[in-house]
Amino acid sequence: VLLQAFAYHVLIFLLDAATIWAAVRALGVTPSVGGVFASFMVSTLFRTIGIMPGGLGTFETASVMSLKSIGLPLPVGLSATLLFRGLSFWLPMFPGLFCARRLLGKR
Repeated sequence: VLLQAFAYHVLIFLLDAATIWAAVRALGVTPSVGGVFASFMVSTLFRTIGIMPGGLGTFETASVMSLKSIGLPLPVGLSATLLFRGLSFWLPMFPGLFCARRLLGKR
């Protein structure tokens, strides 16, 4: 079970890094896959050690700065980071809110 959970967690990291890479590509820049993955892992480290829930602020700052350090323009790094956070953090809250209201409304 532990090995399976580890494999799924690694898959989540890879898919999240691929989401950032796709966001950068959608903005018209071709980044290196390894650079984006390293940037995402550094940002995830800062998200983990940050004091805000969900790493709000720390992840975004680390992501923008690390994307800039791999050679992306600052506006592209900021836009890709905000696209990623919107897709992976804020967008899933809407179905959760809908389901929670529906479940709590039946009581």
